[in-house]
Amino acid sequence: MKFFFILALFVFISICILSFLPNSYLKNPLFWFDNEDKNLTNSERIVNKILYEASTSIEKKYNLKPIGTGISMPGGVVKNLSLAFDPRQRFSKDQLRELTIQFSTELLNQINSNEEIQPSLVKRPFTIENVEIVIYNHDKQGYSIYDPEIAVAHLDHGIIDYKTNDPENEFKYKNRHKETYEEALQLTHNKN
Repeated sequence: MKFFFILALFVFISICILSFLPNSYLKNPLFWFDNEDKNLTNSERIVNKILYEASTSIEKKYNLKPIGTGISMPGGVVKNLSLAFDPRQRFSKDQLRELTIQFSTELLNQINSNEEIQPSLVKRPFTIENVEIVIYNHDKQGYSIYDPEIAVAHLDHGIIDYKTNDPENEFKYKNRHKETYEEALQLTHNKN
């Protein structure tokens, strides 16, 4: 619970900081992935490129803007890459499941098809265990939604965790449901 509070606080602070940037920066997605930084290693530049390409592809296909990325790369070894999205529309649990599968597939394809990053990966090929996708579900005005609607779909280490906000306490989740990535795939295939 503490982790999710800290994550929510980080996202909130990031959004506050971004709101003070000139509009010209926000219109240019490349500012998120500053590969001109002289302190970046070649592997870090490649990771930035992969995250940029995956998030841009998802944004174009699904009209959903990314709000963040994450990298676990201790000592130059890429262990985990993540993308986060904050759509301004309500998605059902089934829709969130499908989006989570599609976004993770896109990210994995970008990683595994990039020959330059392969020597830096903790394992090859990268698997669902190595990617993280977070989708914050809001209404059209950007307001939080509450139980029984899903507020967050979070894929991490091959598990999708669906959480609902507690209307009595905005810093607490009321209900959670977890399923493995394989279960989610099966549910999606059975539905179609």
